Amino acid sequence: MFDLLKFQPFRDNAKLRETLREFARLTGNADARGYSFSIPSGYTCGKVAKECLTYAHPKTGKLSRGKDSIYYCFSAVSESYSPEARAARWGNLSLLKKLWNYTGSDHIDIANLILEALPVNADLVRVHVGGEFPRSEFGKAYMRGWFHVARSRPDARLYAYTKNVQTYLDVRDEQPANFNMTMSRGGLHDHLIDIHNLKNARVIFHESESDGPIDHNDINAVFGDHSFNLLLHGSQPAGSDASAAIKRLKKENVKFSYSRK
Repeated sequence: MFDLLKFQPFRDNAKLRETLREFARLTGNADARGYSFSIPSGYTCGKVAKECLTYAHPKTGKLSRGKDSIYYCFSAVSESYSPEARAARWGNLSLLKKLWNYTGSDHIDIANLILEALPVNADLVRVHVGGEFPRSEFGKAYMRGWFHVARSRPDARLYAYTKNVQTYLDVRDEQPANFNMTMSRGGLHDHLIDIHNLKNARVIFHESESDGPIDHNDINAVFGDHSFNLLLHGSQPAGSDASAAIKRLKKENVKFSYSRK
């Protein structure tokens, strides 16, 4: 009755290729395989995101931003120029919501739908290159579903970033050891990150802003238990502070993006 959800191999993403190489080195698994799962950026983030809230129209790809956005979400930008990415991500969300609406499903139903599509050779899984755990009852079941997936695949490691701090606090007691969740600053509920002293990542516009390590792959998100910074990357709105920051990084030859080769 339901089609399969779509996962993407890490080889399709330059940063994730670097992450997988480091993961393979650290684990001694030279044949490690990595896969990512995404749903639409922006449209699933609206109740939790702020500084990066960006939408790519599902049909045209035209970009728009939330009223408090100060930089483009790199994933929404990638959706804007890739009809294939938009179709895959909207297709994934549609299947998840169809199941939710059809069955009145709990998180086990969602987990089983994900497990049916998750490649059996997955050693490392990034949950959401694009998209977010929505701030809703569906979103809570969806987060719990991913935790159940991790428990069902104890030999794999899963990780995600989220601005949905409230839902994470509601269900974090169910988080298994092989799922690493990093709070993403720049959202509507950053104060909860500080109150609960949660591991987090912050996007910075230049190395001089760093108050800790700068992650140039996802290894801190995969294994780490400490907070870190991420350099701004991706196309940015013309004339914005974010665009000026990108120009500065390029001028200073600072590594902040990843070759597609």
